[in-house]
Amino acid sequence: MIASDLVYPVIVFDRSGYFSVSADEDTLTTISAATLKKGGYTGCTIVDSEGRVVEVASTRFVSGIGPFWGYTLLLDRIIRVELTFGDSSSHPKLDELKLRVTRRMKIDGRSIAGQDAWRLEIEKISDARSVSEIANALLPQYDKRSFLRMLRRL
Repeated sequence: MIASDLVYPVIVFDRSGYFSVSADEDTLTTISAATLKKGGYTGCTIVDSEGRVVEVASTRFVSGIGPFWGYTLLLDRIIRVELTFGDSSSHPKLDELKLRVTRRMKIDGRSIAGQDAWRLEIEKISDARSVSEIANALLPQYDKRSFLRMLRRL
């Protein structure tokens, strides 16, 4: 399996239990060079919108992204990586995924959009009937694209 085989958006859980949402393959495979030095996505778990779960076995540098080969004046280099997946495991139970996501959201605290928005996000996730609905509910708050856009402007 390769990254283009996944059905997007995907939820990426790192080794510490934190998660982000990647709306497309381009976003998923874009990281900083410092992140790659720390292992990149190696050891992370990805859940795609169809509910397939894959473990990332390794992360490999492909190229720099943007002008100046991904280098920025103030921050780290932005790069494209290739993900190698280990064996895909069975589909997670929807209730277990909801619990994992909402538990992390409660640990992390309130939404930057405010307490009412945070409660609404938790409610949307609790009412979701598929992994796709969970990923789409998380996208506005946990989308990696907004962070990457900010880095590219620097």
